[in-house]
Amino acid sequence: NELEPRHVPARGFNPSGFGFTADGRSVITPTEKGLVHIWDVATLRERIVLRRHMKSVDHCDSVNHEGTTMLATIGRDGRVCLWEMAPPQ
Repeated sequence: NELEPRHVPARGFNPSGFGFTADGRSVITPTEKGLVHIWDVATLRERIVLRRHMKSVDHCDSVNHEGTTMLATIGRDGRVCLWEMAPPQ
């Protein structure tokens, strides 16, 4: 059995910051325009777009703390943003 690839639209994303949330339910794709797209793994639908960075987002990391998924993003604008992620509905 060979798996078929599933695709998420790239939209100018920064591949060095690509990742998954700690719960494995979402894919994180940061962009060079300062946006962070969160995609549902099961449906490949965009869950939300995070907008706080003014320049490229270079790094994203996610941890699960006491049942809550937290996401940290680091941008070239010098900002570190912390996000509390709600589980997919």
